[in-house]
Amino acid sequence: MMKNLLCVMKYYLDTNEGPAFPKFDHQMASLKRMGFDVYFLGILKNTIYLVHAEEKIKLVSFALKKIPIVNKLVLFNALYRAIITLVKRKLKFSYVYMRTMPAVPPYRKALSLLKESGSSIIVEIPTYPPEYSHQKFGRFGYNTFFKISNKYETSGSQYVDLYALNGKYSDSYNDRPAINFTNGIDADACPVREYKPIDDHIHVLGIGKIQKAHGYDRFINGLVEYYHLSGNPSRKVVFHVVGYDADGTLPKLQDLVRINNLDQYVLFEGAKFGKDLEPYFSTCAVALAPLAISRTGFTTLSALKTKEFISRGIPFIIAGDDPNLPRDKNWFLQLGDDETPINIENMIHFIDTTIGDKTIVQEMHRYAGLHLSWDMQFEKIFTTLDELIDSTRKGESV
Repeated sequence: MMKNLLCVMKYYLDTNEGPAFPKFDHQMASLKRMGFDVYFLGILKNTIYLVHAEEKIKLVSFALKKIPIVNKLVLFNALYRAIITLVKRKLKFSYVYMRTMPAVPPYRKALSLLKESGSSIIVEIPTYPPEYSHQKFGRFGYNTFFKISNKYETSGSQYVDLYALNGKYSDSYNDRPAINFTNGIDADACPVREYKPIDDHIHVLGIGKIQKAHGYDRFINGLVEYYHLSGNPSRKVVFHVVGYDADGTLPKLQDLVRINNLDQYVLFEGAKFGKDLEPYFSTCAVALAPLAISRTGFTTLSALKTKEFISRGIPFIIAGDDPNLPRDKNWFLQLGDDETPINIENMIHFIDTTIGDKTIVQEMHRYAGLHLSWDMQFEKIFTTLDELIDSTRKGESV
């Protein structure tokens, strides 16, 4: 019999209200392929809905204020209240897969009621240790917010069956069992790129939430050297920055571009989603994966955007070590994870060696489907969960 599963994350049903997160779509598509009957919580017009296929059931409403940090509290409070409402309406789920979110007062009650109703609970920590993800806020209000959140999270951890950790290895978290995973991709959901250059310039794509770990300043500083210090640039290089600011990095990049008179070479395109992204993938010769992951405290990475690049079939530049990348392929240019400017001439040489290879796109897409899918990650996570549950039952029967 098909088992139902509830996904809990900050998921906006209308991208005009909040950013799209393809990762969540890819995860839920994978869970459906694995045979789960998937439900999830969706946010629309200050209301939390339970979404199943084409059906939406209203659960709770909330009122936003004028203070951003207060709005975060209000939203997460509403998400946990929605879970409480579900249980009180006698809706039951075999499994709950929850992306960790700031824990506010209803968090513990929501998890305890889910557990009482018979759910097995998995909580995903997308950046482990979680302190690294909190560093990016760097403001007193947010740091205080997360310190308080950690207290509520710890009190609710007793109801978690398994933590799924992306990052540093650990077999436990908050004194509960844990398993490590890496980000996956739904290759079938990623349009395969068809390269269609619009001119003889080299167009470079930087995409996603704009934050310091992406190291776009390294690339811009490379352009400074290329245009202003080399004296004779061989080709025109244009950098398209697509995304919204995540941690105060965007205005710093804009200042860097303005100070160095690079406005015609670095274009800030704003946030784009869905079909609005496709022209950038088709016209750019190369994309940028993270170039400064060490700024977060990590020495290796498993960036979701890298997997998207492979699935789409666009060559990319990356700094540092990603254990998921094949070592025998010419799809990417790997650089040192340091603070030096990117050597633009080296990048141009890399692009010239990949553009003429017509087999790369399909080869990359096939590799993503075979080796980088969410199916593989979830198989590992749910196998571990089922083993824990079986072990607990055997212990109780003795």
